[in-house]
Amino acid sequence: MKYRPEIDGLRSVAVVPVILFHAGSSVFSGGFIGVDVFFVISGYLITEIILRELDQKRFSILKFYERRARRILPALFVVISACFPFGWFLMLPDPFENFAQSVVATLIFANNVLLNMTSGYWDTAAEFKPLLHTWSLGVEEQYYIVVPLLFWITTKYAKRFVPHVAIFLAFLSFAVCQFWMLVRPDHAFYMIDARAWELLVGSLVAIAFRKGMTRPNEAAALLGLAAVLGSIFLFGPETPFPGYAALLPVVGSAAVIGFGQQGTLTARLLSNRLLVWTGLISYSLYLWHQPMFAFMRIASVEEPSLVTMYSLIPLLFLLSYLTWRFVERPARNPALLPSKPASVVGAAGIAVFMIAIGVTIHVNHGFPGRIFDMKENRASDYYIAYNSRVHRFEANTFESNGALNLVVVGNSQARDFVNMMTEAGELERFNLVYRPYFDVCELGREDSETYELIRSADAAIFVTYHLTDVCWEEIEGSGLLDTTAVLFVGLKDFGYNLNAFGRVPASERADIRVRVDEDVVRRNRRIKSILPAGYFLDILGNASETGDELPVFDSSGAILSGDRVHVTKPGAEYFGSLLFETEVWKEFLGELEIAAKTPDR
Repeated sequence: MKYRPEIDGLRSVAVVPVILFHAGSSVFSGGFIGVDVFFVISGYLITEIILRELDQKRFSILKFYERRARRILPALFVVISACFPFGWFLMLPDPFENFAQSVVATLIFANNVLLNMTSGYWDTAAEFKPLLHTWSLGVEEQYYIVVPLLFWITTKYAKRFVPHVAIFLAFLSFAVCQFWMLVRPDHAFYMIDARAWELLVGSLVAIAFRKGMTRPNEAAALLGLAAVLGSIFLFGPETPFPGYAALLPVVGSAAVIGFGQQGTLTARLLSNRLLVWTGLISYSLYLWHQPMFAFMRIASVEEPSLVTMYSLIPLLFLLSYLTWRFVERPARNPALLPSKPASVVGAAGIAVFMIAIGVTIHVNHGFPGRIFDMKENRASDYYIAYNSRVHRFEANTFESNGALNLVVVGNSQARDFVNMMTEAGELERFNLVYRPYFDVCELGREDSETYELIRSADAAIFVTYHLTDVCWEEIEGSGLLDTTAVLFVGLKDFGYNLNAFGRVPASERADIRVRVDEDVVRRNRRIKSILPAGYFLDILGNASETGDELPVFDSSGAILSGDRVHVTKPGAEYFGSLLFETEVWKEFLGELEIAAKTPDR
């Protein structure tokens, strides 16, 4: 295949916006579409190779996968190896465990599957994931498990139907993508069934190119380039993607490849030496950029400035060039790295070794002992498993044992509060029922079963992010306050990033405070202003004089939150000892004692 420098230029157009977008630039708000451009380029180049070798009767599936391994694995091994020590020294246990899971998923080309399975409320913020970007490798390699076999079989038995098969599958995948955009957008973003159409568009360009159906076309190529550039600057995180919007960069990339052939203005623009050079090292640039940016954020107490993130870019280019020059190029040269069983065994051995490390980190829950004294707590006391223990209290009725009936309403923040009660011994006086997924502002309308359960309880505690004046008026007018003692619990938040405090010596941890997110402070104060005195248990107000900061550790140096929002077991113990000694809580209990002595209440 004749070398086309303009395609390397297009790679540059794809990778630079991705880098600037992940650095935090608002100008390149649609930089994420660079991945879609890569998909089209990859589909085109690989299909061109496959079809040419099929025509020449020399296609070998083993040789194909060997080339893919030479292209993908060596640089990937280097980047992952570099991430391990940074993860060990910079990451808290749960993020480190999440990173280890990504290592395993990446090396079996399934990080897209892992991200799809774990995306949601409990997911680690994307900017703190060093291997987030390898989801696209998973999509590509899953595509190349199927496509070579598909083209080989179709070429052998029905060669003239190769374009028809590719067109049918592209339309099918695009339809699937639209379905998932409506049902579960994360699936549409990460999974091969919803992304295959983008690679297939590249494959179709390769098919058309081989059939002589594409010719240099100045207008079409320039429009295609404009579509790609327009997507970069006009799209943003709020753009539904990869729905219909993805057509713009995908079709634009296809037009550039198909019509922007040598001799056109588009080809001359993209063949600029700097763009071509950047395109040549684009794979290494793509691999290195996310770990560099993620670990910078992980190491920072406050969000790094855009200037700080941009200052990493020269180092990024240097590392990427060195990786391309001394890892990528030698690995792709059969003269330097012959196709011998020893090479295969060596590559497999490296992958297995790294997977083993990842599994070990996962099994040991991120090795919390490297940061915390584990004499008092187990690894599972530091994050999700601890918060989820409260699900055992989900029920429809109260036990009949003479104790006071309490219902706690709210999602994971409510589970935190139940854990605080548990660690403080406050649950011993109650029959507890925990109910998630109920909006107190829809009292009596949304869920009659939960509403009746609340009305029948001696006490109801609501842990909510939202409360309006109208909502409180409806609660007062519902008659609930005449039958049930009611308490609202405020919000909490542990700032931008807790990973940075893991390196603080245990003797210095007790004095550390973090700024609470401004939006959380504002909402907490708003709820407090709506409720009458005695109805609001203010976590932020009781934990600090200003109500806008929280401690990170308890007096023994154990961390209070594992994810900036939810408490660990030490966190539940700390806040439990604080909140249940307040006058608001004592008055709440006093009201319950009076109610217990009033039979007709």
